[in-house]
Amino acid sequence: MTNEHDSVIEELKKHPSALISAYEAVADEVADALGPAPALRWAQQGVRIASQGPRAWEAATEYFKASPQVVQTIGFTQFERWAESGIELTAEAPVIAASFFRASPRVLPTLAPRHIAGWAGLGRGLSKGTWKSSSLAARFFDVSDELVQQVNFHELQLFVSLVQTLASRSYDLAAEALVLGQRVLPAVSEREELLDGRFQVVLDGAADDATGIEVSWTLVWLLGREGEVPLAEGYVTVAAAAAELNASLDAGNVETSDETGAAAVRARFVVDAAEGDLDGFPQLRGDPASGARVTCDIEVGTESWSGELRLEPPG
Repeated sequence: MTNEHDSVIEELKKHPSALISAYEAVADEVADALGPAPALRWAQQGVRIASQGPRAWEAATEYFKASPQVVQTIGFTQFERWAESGIELTAEAPVIAASFFRASPRVLPTLAPRHIAGWAGLGRGLSKGTWKSSSLAARFFDVSDELVQQVNFHELQLFVSLVQTLASRSYDLAAEALVLGQRVLPAVSEREELLDGRFQVVLDGAADDATGIEVSWTLVWLLGREGEVPLAEGYVTVAAAAAELNASLDAGNVETSDETGAAAVRARFVVDAAEGDLDGFPQLRGDPASGARVTCDIEVGTESWSGELRLEPPG
């Protein structure tokens, strides 16, 4: 063992024992795969990660644990770039970096190497320096293996953009959207500019808090106006195997972003008909609830959407 390796060991021993244990568990495997010089650089990167702050050793521990599979998946050149992304995340918050490193063996077999830095950047973009935002960013990496199985990288970017918008209003809602996206990423089924100068979108997706509940929206608004624009038409259907609710627009507004093309919709719908029992909508069990209202707060991207639907009983 060289003096440089001895120095690495001494640095790692300055931290809780879990760190040196994680290093020793994989050191021989990594050395056999890379050779002496790259293996030394690998170990030094771990020391560098651990030195970022009081809890950074936790991120370094996950770095060492993930290393053998990541090296095998992407090779050492891309591995070093991956490590640099993790170091940047550690500087942001060690809990985020730990999730990034921990998720990588599951994500990288699907994610193209050219998108690794971008993937790290999506998580970093969710962090705003608060514990809630750090938790949200860490949660994003925790569920990323499911997300990358369902969407391409461009669609993932759009989805995270929606989560960011939701987070500006409620971190709890944004976290729920991540869980929803892990199961089914709601789709924008149709985007169409109508002949009369209006714009129509059709949205389809599944409710995240009730198994077997499908939600479909049709929204129409006038193009060519800045700021909030009143919705011209709107319909929502909530359906299960033996139940269905239909509602039509009462009032609502939409505000679009010229930069991203995303649209924020806030609207209220009047229930026209309700049949059967919809789990998650107990107010509608039994007779149809004429006069009940459905309110929504949703973000519509170019290919996906996310948001919340609430039922208000008749007033």
